[in-house]
Amino acid sequence: MAVAQQGYTLPQDDAGRLFPYEKAGPGMTPLYNVYDRDTHDDVYTENEEEYQHLLSQGFVDYGIRGYMYTNETRACSN
Repeated sequence: MAVAQQGYTLPQDDAGRLFPYEKAGPGMTPLYNVYDRDTHDDVYTENEEEYQHLLSQGFVDYGIRGYMYTNETRACSN
C-alpha cells in the first residue's frame, strides 16, 4: 500500500471516514465541498469559517458531502 510505503499509518477506528448521512450524528463534523471555476479544483474542508470565506470569494457551493468523526471523537464506544 502506498500509504504504508511513505511511512504513514491509517487510523484503526472511524476517524476521517466519511459517512453520507443527511444529518450529523453525535460527535460528527460536516465535510463541505466547494468548486473553484478558475482552477477547476474541488476544495474540501471541515471548517465552517473557511467554507463561508470560500463562498464569499465566488466558489461554487456543492454543500455538505457527508459527515465524519475527527480524531477527537470516536465513532463507537464500548
